[in-house]
Amino acid sequence: MVEIYESADAVSAPDPSTETNNASTKRNPAELHPADRCVSKGWRYFSHSVYYISTAKKSWSGSRQDCTDRGADLVIINSEEEQEFILRSVNGNVWIGLTNTEGVWKWVDGTALSTGYWTRGQPSRSYNGEEDCVVSTEVHDSLKSWDDVFCSNAYSWVCEKRIPLTSQ
Repeated sequence: MVEIYESADAVSAPDPSTETNNASTKRNPAELHPADRCVSKGWRYFSHSVYYISTAKKSWSGSRQDCTDRGADLVIINSEEEQEFILRSVNGNVWIGLTNTEGVWKWVDGTALSTGYWTRGQPSRSYNGEEDCVVSTEVHDSLKSWDDVFCSNAYSWVCEKRIPLTSQ
């Protein structure tokens, strides 16, 4: 049976005192639900997606490449709850999957931005309109934390992989 969590706070490590060595009760990793496999590899589950929080720092394009190498993409923030989850899960500024393409803010999947969580005065596209990538910053108001910056800056990042719901 696969447990679906609405919050990463509900996901916890297995209790070693309840583990058994009985081979008949152990599951083959290939039989695990995709969310279970990801969470066991350092990803965090929240609302039908798993998230990888990097500790390294790269440019926006380098960060996106790391996500695609992991079978994911930079995070697309679809709700206030997801925005708050991301900020609770990270330390410092992190790349998200939002860029300015020909004057339009778009997510990595090509959809246009409909709701944003910009800090005051943002997006500014300062420096001749060259601030085309977005970081979520560490601030007191999680719903006002995005800043447009140079894509060549180095920050940590958040990858997201959607997990299809399956019935068992």
